Amino acid sequence: MKLSHRIIPALFFLTIVIALVLLLTRPEAPAAIDKEKVRTIEYLSVKAGTYSASIPLFVQVTTPHHAHIKSAITADVAQLHQFVGQAVTKGALLIQLDDREAKLVIEQRLADLQDIRAQIDNENLRHENELYVIGNEQDKRAKHNRAQIIKGHKIRLASLNAKRLHTNALLKLANLDLKRTRIVAPFSGRITALHVSTGDRVRTGDALIDIYDDQSIEFSGPVPARYVGMLQRALDNGDRLEAKASIDNQVTLAYLERLSGQVSEHTGAIDAIFQIASPSSNLALGKQLALSLNLPSTKQAFVIPTTALYGTDRIYKVVDNRLVTASVKILGDYISNNAGQHLVAISGNIIDGDLIMTTQLPDAIENLLVKLSPHDD
Repeated sequence: MKLSHRIIPALFFLTIVIALVLLLTRPEAPAAIDKEKVRTIEYLSVKAGTYSASIPLFVQVTTPHHAHIKSAITADVAQLHQFVGQAVTKGALLIQLDDREAKLVIEQRLADLQDIRAQIDNENLRHENELYVIGNEQDKRAKHNRAQIIKGHKIRLASLNAKRLHTNALLKLANLDLKRTRIVAPFSGRITALHVSTGDRVRTGDALIDIYDDQSIEFSGPVPARYVGMLQRALDNGDRLEAKASIDNQVTLAYLERLSGQVSEHTGAIDAIFQIASPSSNLALGKQLALSLNLPSTKQAFVIPTTALYGTDRIYKVVDNRLVTASVKILGDYISNNAGQHLVAISGNIIDGDLIMTTQLPDAIENLLVKLSPHDD
């Protein structure tokens, strides 16, 4: 009985040991071979060439001839002859100020001038009488008196002539103020603002009326800093860069005229100013619109669809059915008759005839295996 109590546990322990040995020494099952997944993509064979990109800009209608006319005198507003929105020609009467005060000042200056002329005549007459009294006396005292009389006359006459010149200048100024009561258009254009009404009392420097030259209007808008150098070189070389804007479903042609000399502290951009080929009356000052500017042509560039771009500067070439990353620099949009949006790009890693992926894959990575399907333009 005692022997059986010992044998049973031993057999149980031996069984466990044998099972463990068999488990550890069993042959391993062959590992399952993972099959690499293939992505079907569209591709395009790029063609290097000389291409011109375009960039979108937001501009507004401006003009270098926008006059903010102010009063040069103090006077009442007698009559308004033009109103906001009206077209006027150069020299047209815009506002008539009351000219009665100006005319009174002219009369006063004329009287002052006449009085001074009379004083001059009186001084000459008095001088002649003084010389007559002395006569032809030749003694030392007479000679001294004659010298003093002549000297005093010259001094008084010089003073009176100075007063005459001063009064004459005041008369000219009064005549100028009379002319300033007529506010006329400095150039042909359109009225944009009227700051007074009939009966208002205006003082020197008060705003009266605003007018702009509607035949010298321009487009003006900020250009990103990365394009400024390219555009300035084109201007220096005399290149005529074309731009197009859509206004009331009609295309308006413009040309880059110049770049402003000031950088915006908020955007870091510089304003570009465009000359409009055919100014239109519906281009109201301050109107904002979208414009497409054609950049100078670039050699050894290529055109890619926007679907080929990953991020802002990366595309994928296809080499031996695997993806290879390539860095690119996007110059701008490419306008063509083909459907879809395209970009003009340059890259040191792309050559003529390279195949690039035009499909947007969310899991696109370097060395990914792909199957090619031609890109449909």
